[in-house]
Amino acid sequence: MKTFTATIYYRLVTDFRVSQAVFFTLVFPVFLFLIFSMIWGGAEDPAYISFLITGILGATLASEGMFAIGEVVKEYYEYNMIRYFRVLPASTVSHFASLAVSRSLFIVIMALLMFTLAFILYGYTFTLSELAYISLGSVVGMLCFAALGLVLSFSNIRVRVSNGLLNFIFFLLIFLSNAYYPLREVNPALNRIADLLPLNHVLNVIRGEFLTVSLIYCSVSIVVYFALFRYLFYHYQLKR
Repeated sequence: MKTFTATIYYRLVTDFRVSQAVFFTLVFPVFLFLIFSMIWGGAEDPAYISFLITGILGATLASEGMFAIGEVVKEYYEYNMIRYFRVLPASTVSHFASLAVSRSLFIVIMALLMFTLAFILYGYTFTLSELAYISLGSVVGMLCFAALGLVLSFSNIRVRVSNGLLNFIFFLLIFLSNAYYPLREVNPALNRIADLLPLNHVLNVIRGEFLTVSLIYCSVSIVVYFALFRYLFYHYQLKR
């Protein structure tokens, strides 16, 4: 446990030294919250504050799971770094687990910054039930998008091709979702298509809406994604 904790600490220190990781995980989401809340009148509509924060959180979970976990794990195998992990004090599984925990801590910090700004600027506070849904949805979302990122990354091991596929799927998820605007109210027909994708369901869990259906969808998706990843991983290992 001590080694695992130390691995998380050193990974956090390393991540904080990567300006790109700090910007897109901490600075950019908070900047979006400030801009959108000021433009669309967060002071006059407290419900929008909750909608915006949970939407930004869901979008960040998708980004972190797909790019900071899925793509990074693929690169570990692509560049044969696993053999170096095997001679270190911590196990290979611990290294992957510490990666997920460190990225989750980044998201926690980002969420706390938005909660603090929402309180200072608009006097908005989340209830305990809202925080419980946010916590549950964050765990579900991280698992779901990490698994999806692993599937997309290992579907084609070539770096440039998989990056393009990840970017395309990510932006498709964002634009066909209720993350930044209420798609189900703006375009109900398009929203029915969006409900086939995981982000809307993760957002539903975070917001405590359609909870049973969305939890079932997310649970099935996580199992299917990890099963596909397992197949793709062993297929890749055999090809090597």
